[in-house]
Amino acid sequence: MPKHQNTAARRARQAAREGRKYTTALRDENLDNDPASGPLRSDWTGTAHDDVAVCGHHRRATCAGCRRCTSCDACYCYEDDLSYGPSDDHDPHLDHTQHQDDCPDCQSDHQRTEGYTRCWKCGLAYRDGIGDHRRHNPPYCALGLPTYPLGTDWSYLLGQDVTLVGRSYSVHGHVHADQPAPDTTEYMPIMRFYRTDPGYEDTPGNPSPFFPREWTEVHPAPPSSS
Repeated sequence: MPKHQNTAARRARQAAREGRKYTTALRDENLDNDPASGPLRSDWTGTAHDDVAVCGHHRRATCAGCRRCTSCDACYCYEDDLSYGPSDDHDPHLDHTQHQDDCPDCQSDHQRTEGYTRCWKCGLAYRDGIGDHRRHNPPYCALGLPTYPLGTDWSYLLGQDVTLVGRSYSVHGHVHADQPAPDTTEYMPIMRFYRTDPGYEDTPGNPSPFFPREWTEVHPAPPSSS
């Protein structure tokens, strides 16, 4: 026998035949008589494919039902109180790139790695402390710690033609001189260059970023490693 449908379901199906989303219409019907919350419609009026199918809310919109959540991540509205994407109160220590004595995770890692000197899983020696530990990422123990040591002064590359050698390919380019010298204290200092490989040439004014320490070899090499 056909399943009995309540009034709200019948009205929602009728709304769906007229072009609305069934789930959105059904939720509106169920909450239409609740003056405290109101129908769960997004204040956002963009394209329909960006709406979340469960409730019709858009991730970047403030929910017009609960008036508090800014993200209905396939939500149920009242359960999701998180913002979509980075928020203003983002914890800068979330990635643990710098050691903090009052952080339990940092304390544990510091002890297990004997002061960030070696991997507790495979025994790989760390030359550059906590940066190497985060890059190595135990227990997964990713390979490929940087060839060049932390603190290398890469400013000698400014104005130079360079060749960057990776494990499976190389790229060529010209490091334009009109850029700040990279910070030698950063684990992965960034620079910009114009690629000169045929078919991959950068257009004037749009150089590509690169991280010298990401590459197995950099030519010309740093003076200290020549």
